[in-house]
Amino acid sequence: MKNCERLSTIESEIRRAVTSGAYDQTILLLSSYSRLLETELQENSLQGDELARLMVSTNEFLARTLCMVSTARAHDAVRLTELLSVSLYRRPEANRSHSWQLEG
Repeated sequence: MKNCERLSTIESEIRRAVTSGAYDQTILLLSSYSRLLETELQENSLQGDELARLMVSTNEFLARTLCMVSTARAHDAVRLTELLSVSLYRRPEANRSHSWQLEG
C-alpha cells in the first residue's frame, strides 16, 4: 500500500508545519492528506480490522493536529496581547507627537 506510506510522510510534514507555525502550509498538506486518504479508501478494498485501524489512526491524527493548531494559535494570541500591553506606543505616558507636528 504505497499510499499508506505517503500518508505517513504527509503526517510527518503536517507535524513539522504545525510545530513551526506554518499554518498556510498545514492547510495545503491537510488537503493533500484528505485527497490521498480518499484515494486509498477507494482503490483498496480495506475491510475489517485494517479499515478500522486506518479510520482510528486517521481520526486520532486529525484530532491531535486540531489540538496542536488550536493550542499554538491560542499561545500566539496570548503572546501578542502581552506584547501590545508593554508596547511604548500603547502606554498613555508615551510621547504621542508625530514628526509632522514638531516645530523646527
